[in-house]
Amino acid sequence: MAGFLKRLYRETGTPKERIIYILIFGLFIFLFLFLFRPFGLGNLETLTLLAVTMGFGILTTFVIFLFKYLIDPVFLGLNYRISVEETLLAAVFGEEYDMFRSTRKKIIPYIY
Repeated sequence: MAGFLKRLYRETGTPKERIIYILIFGLFIFLFLFLFRPFGLGNLETLTLLAVTMGFGILTTFVIFLFKYLIDPVFLGLNYRISVEETLLAAVFGEEYDMFRSTRKKIIPYIY
């Protein structure tokens, strides 16, 4: 599992294509909920069902945009900062810091 988390993620496509993929995913959520009506959505009236499922589709799209364009850049900057600080600490403390770093994780305990 840790090996999977350490692999680099390569984005494909242009920014316009990625935005289209996100919008299509939100549309898929809306259509899936509207057509199959899981979680007791079949008990709702048609207009209420339409509003609720559209809300879920819009919310899904918004959350993906939020993570993709706001939260991801923060963690990329954080990861860069960690590497800069580790380089500095390794230069100052040498072997002692390397031993310390081998027993600790950077951000998430026991994982990364």
